[in-house]
Amino acid sequence: AQVLLEFAESDAGNYVVKDRIARQDIAKMVGASREMVSRVMKALETEGYIESMPEGRLLLHERLRLLASS
Repeated sequence: AQVLLEFAESDAGNYVVKDRIARQDIAKMVGASREMVSRVMKALETEGYIESMPEGRLLLHERLRLLASS
């Protein structure tokens, strides 16, 4: 969650990751496998923390910020 927030930019009151980030790159940053990152990202999307947008962008909901700060 924290890595996604580090890449996010504020856009009309929302936080958006505008550039596509490879799962492998996230895995290297957090010391996990690409497969684990993919599973966690899918869970975050399923549970409503993030939302995939066109062109590989990610919308980060406020719930993700709360999760990262806890």
